[in-house]
Amino acid sequence: MRTRGWQGRAPSSDDEARERIVSAARQCVDRYGAGKTTLADVATELGITRQTVYRYFNGMPAILYAVGHADAATFLDEMTSHVAGYTDPGEILVESIVFTVQTVPGNSYTGLLLQVGESQLFARGATSSTSMEFAQNIVRRLPIDWDQTPLSGHELDNLTELLLRLVVSFLEHPPEPPRSGEELREFLRGVIRPMLAPRANTESAQSVSTNGR
Repeated sequence: MRTRGWQGRAPSSDDEARERIVSAARQCVDRYGAGKTTLADVATELGITRQTVYRYFNGMPAILYAVGHADAATFLDEMTSHVAGYTDPGEILVESIVFTVQTVPGNSYTGLLLQVGESQLFARGATSSTSMEFAQNIVRRLPIDWDQTPLSGHELDNLTELLLRLVVSFLEHPPEPPRSGEELREFLRGVIRPMLAPRANTESAQSVSTNGR
């Protein structure tokens, strides 16, 4: 690699180059906000050209995703700690959403993974594969024995998508007037608890209905 650019200190590997681009992007997000940070800003921060940045990332969305992923482990650890004292699956899910809704607005990096906030760049990507992967990682990390719930693998995927849509909706369109933490919890319990309720046996229910005529 050339030594010109990169602030006079060329990266020793492609991995280091990506790390430095992500670090520069984080500084730009801090300075300008995610919606106003451009690839040119990131290149200028490092003293390189935009073409050099394109060697490692195919555009700003990819860079911003990488910024979010770099912070995701800390976010997941904090969420896991937040729900550690709960045992009921419904309450764990409720507290996870409350934690996310209350934490993400003050954490622009994690918010990038959920693709919400300042940038209209992400308006159509709220349930992209990247966001879904992040949501699935959250669900897997929760202290819930999913085998003890009525949800099958496909149903768990559906639940994850619904939770993601709920979080994105709350973040992009917060209620007016704002709900208190307890009001939000009550609302979420009404949505989440029915999905975790034991399934009635369809054949038995039909039989009872027929015999009762």
